[in-house]
Amino acid sequence: MPRYEDFKLIVDGSPGSYTIEAHGPFQISVPPEPFLLNWTDDLADSVKAMQNGDPVTRQQLEAVGSRLFEAVFRTRIYSAYSRARSMRHENFRLRLKLCIRPPELNQLPWELLYNNIDEKGFLALNLDSPISRYIETITPAASLLARRPLRILYVSSSPIDLPSLAISDSLETLKKSLGDRAEITTIHNAGLEDFQTALRQKIRYHVLHYDGHAYFDEDKKEGYLCFSDLAKKTQEVSGEMLSNYLSGSSIRLVVLAACQTASTSSQKRFSGIAHKLMVASSLPAVVAMQFPIEDQSAIAFARGFYSALIDQYPVDAALVEGRKVVQSSLGERAYTCPDWANPVLFMRSPDGDIFASNEMTEDALWEILNQFHEHHEKLNEWKDLHDHLDGILNSFNPFAKAIERADGQRIIPNRRSLLTLFNPVAQKVKFMLDWAAKIRYIGFPYQESPLGSIDGPDWAIRLAILSQEIQRHLGFTHQQVDEAPESAYPSSMESSLYRFLNIKNRWWNKLEQLSDEFEHEAYFYMHKADKSLREEAYKLYELSKQKLVLLRQETEQ
Repeated sequence: MPRYEDFKLIVDGSPGSYTIEAHGPFQISVPPEPFLLNWTDDLADSVKAMQNGDPVTRQQLEAVGSRLFEAVFRTRIYSAYSRARSMRHENFRLRLKLCIRPPELNQLPWELLYNNIDEKGFLALNLDSPISRYIETITPAASLLARRPLRILYVSSSPIDLPSLAISDSLETLKKSLGDRAEITTIHNAGLEDFQTALRQKIRYHVLHYDGHAYFDEDKKEGYLCFSDLAKKTQEVSGEMLSNYLSGSSIRLVVLAACQTASTSSQKRFSGIAHKLMVASSLPAVVAMQFPIEDQSAIAFARGFYSALIDQYPVDAALVEGRKVVQSSLGERAYTCPDWANPVLFMRSPDGDIFASNEMTEDALWEILNQFHEHHEKLNEWKDLHDHLDGILNSFNPFAKAIERADGQRIIPNRRSLLTLFNPVAQKVKFMLDWAAKIRYIGFPYQESPLGSIDGPDWAIRLAILSQEIQRHLGFTHQQVDEAPESAYPSSMESSLYRFLNIKNRWWNKLEQLSDEFEHEAYFYMHKADKSLREEAYKLYELSKQKLVLLRQETEQ
């Protein structure tokens, strides 16, 4: 199961004065800077064709995606994005969270972002860069639910006053592909009363899947689902109305497999069905469609998406898997039909996990506790090591100043006092090397072979080499600091002193460079340990809370 760090992009402002800023892991941040989108008539015509369901070419898709990418990933932001990707732990990937505040920019197909700089490809098709649109609200996301198994409430509606849909084919294909890994309850030709009755049942549904008609009214600046009334004709249901019915229910994900459910007004923010649903409820996530979508593509998406969700993928990663199945189903049209880019994920779940694990046993709780303590110890060790590196620099300073004073007075410093000054440096360096040998479970082990070669992380190797260089020049090792015999000193103290002064600055610069690099390295692991610590604490809290809920349910039954 992939795990992710967030890279958040915020676009704000109004036409002519847009800004963009970025915030990523490891305290990476780019303050607001101008957001410049050179949107041509050709690009606008391409997007209009997609919105109308007209055919487009691969060149058109790449041109739209490239222009959006160039606007978002300007020099500083792309540099920050590349830095975040290079710094991330090997077990983590980087998700993109887009917070697009200007309503007119929300209409653009951001899911087509195309990297035309280095890796050449659509970001939304890659598990290393899933895309979601982050919804800013003061309402926190609803708590997680246990998966036992995934329960889907499949609501279909095909009013008699609208064109008929191949809903039965979609449902049967989905049931066949998911098998017994999911429980699917269906409501055909759903009216609001039928929907309300289903939500009152004891079954705790996880997902609401809507399959039917929808449209966006430009005059009212409002989107609607098309349920069926008592006469089997269209009954308009807005996102706000739907949120009222879902309030207090067990639904944690809504999938709207209908055209224009992700559409919104260019003049009014949060006017689309999915937008209204997210703002007016505590749902962690909503998936909606921004273009017309072919029936077979919608079926393929549901098959890939739900399969990944059942396999405990975060919802944004599951969306990538769904896109891949759609693209595969398109055959020769894989890069000329935008159906794979059609689904839009609106999300406020912090980590993309909208369902809890099934592991509710006491052993699982103890495992979480053990991980909690392990990460806590790891974090403390990295902080302790970082403090010791600062100590090396601080203790080296008086040693260097003593030699500078001696040089200024043209005298040879007292060798015993010189050793006394260097003693803290040597001891702290030894501590660093000893500690480096113990970090096998954090980084690569530091090892010094009998032949004198050194293996390990760069910072450990450089520290060891620098320590050896200083010791070799002064003619002693740190085991000889306290009671070094006369033979341990350079034969000519004066020549040794001047040689030292000539290379002192080089040593000092090396130490400062080493400090900066190690601080970067230490911060990375400290950040990871701290994040893991908070993750495990949150899991422990959620699992404990869910166990109480399950116990209460078992008691009631």
